[in-house]
Amino acid sequence: MTGNESSIVLGADVGGTKTLLRLARRVGRSCETLAEARYESNTWPTLVPMLQAFLQDRPAPQAACIAVACPVESRQVRLTNLDLTVDADEIERVCGIRTVRLINDFVAVG
Repeated sequence: MTGNESSIVLGADVGGTKTLLRLARRVGRSCETLAEARYESNTWPTLVPMLQAFLQDRPAPQAACIAVACPVESRQVRLTNLDLTVDADEIERVCGIRTVRLINDFVAVG
């Protein structure tokens, strides 16, 4: 991507209590927040329906980085303190996001 192009990106912080979502437009080295929301994590069986609710009537992101409160060793994880599944392949397929990356929440802070 050159400095003149823009893209829509999704950032998520998925924890046992809450999930924070932010949709942003990346232009060069800057970001402009388009939308953000907080959801109670324990009211959703997986992350997919939460993302669908958040992304409804909003521009579709091309990429997503999802920080999760658990070890990340594959593209599917189950949170340590909550029975919530996060599956990167399912998110790509169902939500139409080209690239989804899962990272540990402490890695995200670093």
